Amino acid sequence: MYVALAALSIIGTIFAAIYTKITRIAPEKASQLATAILDIGERMEYAKSLDALDELQDELETILRGVVIGLRDGTISSDGLDTFKLGYEFVRDEIGLRREHIKRHPPSQDDKVVAVKTAQSA
Repeated sequence: MYVALAALSIIGTIFAAIYTKITRIAPEKASQLATAILDIGERMEYAKSLDALDELQDELETILRGVVIGLRDGTISSDGLDTFKLGYEFVRDEIGLRREHIKRHPPSQDDKVVAVKTAQSA
């Protein structure tokens, strides 16, 4: 009887380990989210207005918020957190520099003006 209980205990432990391994969802690494941040950095060069930069800044902050919440609840592991932090700070600073550049050198109004010829002006 003792041998049977010991065997059942071992078998139960094995099945519990297999079940846990199959059903467990591995947390996403913080460094994997650095790719999304770098994507924002690449799109930043096409931002020609402060509104476009504000949208990119909002996306960046949304990713940061998601990482902080994920770290708290365990859906994101801290593996690569330094990489994520480095990418976040780089893109955040680049957005700030781009914003200052646009403020100093606003897009010219000539880019938005369309010349239309009428019969009287021709």
